[in-house]
Amino acid sequence: RFPATLPAASAANLTAIPAANITGTLPAISGANLTGISGGKVLQVVYEGGSTGINFTDSSTNLELESATITPAATSSKILCIANYSVYMNGTSSFNGAVAIRQGSTTIGEHHDHRSGGTYKHAATSIVVLHSPNTTSATEYKLTYTGETGSGEVNTEDDTNGISLTLIEIGA
Repeated sequence: RFPATLPAASAANLTAIPAANITGTLPAISGANLTGISGGKVLQVVYEGGSTGINFTDSSTNLELESATITPAATSSKILCIANYSVYMNGTSSFNGAVAIRQGSTTIGEHHDHRSGGTYKHAATSIVVLHSPNTTSATEYKLTYTGETGSGEVNTEDDTNGISLTLIEIGA
């Protein structure tokens, strides 16, 4: 015999439903009411790109290849800085230099490129660094080139990828 009325369903009865018993179209789920999730959320992305190159000597310091500015939402946010570039070096003498991501006067990530005679093309290179600016003020990051020895030309004119700087704010 079946009871005249069925017991009311409760959420407690829905906690152990086997996956094989769930069929049909399920409703969309919103993350708006999720709790207990801390950090790791992407809050904003800033992208700048399109620079074509510079000329430098060993006395050239922090020549700007690209810059981007981001205003963090919280002092606890971290900024993931991603610089992409291909270096095409041309000159008559040996020279080298360093590409760096800088925030203000501070170098936060760096890569050295070297060349000795003739033309040198360095494949696409990236610098990736996580920075904690500890501010909610507009913060500028620059991708720079500094000459270390010799002189020459550094550019990306033969590369369609060019130079770019991407800033991603990660919520703490």
